[in-house]
Amino acid sequence: MAKHTRLDITGYQDKPVPNEFVQPRGSSNRLAIMLPGFAYTCDMPLFYYAEELFIQTGVDILRVEYAYHKVPGWLKLPGDEPDRWLAADVTAAYRAAIGLRPYRELILIGKSIGTMAMAHLLTMPDRFAGNARAVWLTPAFGLPNLTGLMTRCPDPSLIVIGDADHHYDTAALDTLRATTKPEVLVISGADHSLDLAGDVGGSILALRQTMQAVERFLASPVAASG
Repeated sequence: MAKHTRLDITGYQDKPVPNEFVQPRGSSNRLAIMLPGFAYTCDMPLFYYAEELFIQTGVDILRVEYAYHKVPGWLKLPGDEPDRWLAADVTAAYRAAIGLRPYRELILIGKSIGTMAMAHLLTMPDRFAGNARAVWLTPAFGLPNLTGLMTRCPDPSLIVIGDADHHYDTAALDTLRATTKPEVLVISGADHSLDLAGDVGGSILALRQTMQAVERFLASPVAASG
């Protein structure tokens, strides 16, 4: 049975960052930080089953539940305030988690705007000094600067996206394949939730494909970064 607690994390404008810290039995030198989408929470299928994989392999987990969809008008805040808010929250969450013990490996898994949060953590000056790897679920290529930031992330990466996703961008994928050489899984017909519209069986198969790819990626060796 995993232990569930909450960390005291203060983020943007001294607001608390909702979170849940999950520890499987025993101590771990691996930490996973889960960074969900705007309204796609850590309780939804992609993150639920990813968390199960982490628990089975003895990885500590920080679920960052920023829930910006509950903040009225968050997406329409002026200028770069949403970006600054996201960066402040995830940086605070990251620092709180890695300060708990001397982790040797960091796994970041994010979806949609969570991939922008990942890019921030992987490119900041005091980024994680040990082994790191990144799982980019439906990266929001439509957001300014995301592709450029991802090209600066040298860590082993897995990208999963559907070709019916409004953020799907073959040019961005080609750029990343030529620079950071990630593993890439493109699911035919899958939308931004990695669902196939009107096809429950196909959606379940897409979820299975995604989790199999994540499981293989997490089991692969990772070289020390930087």
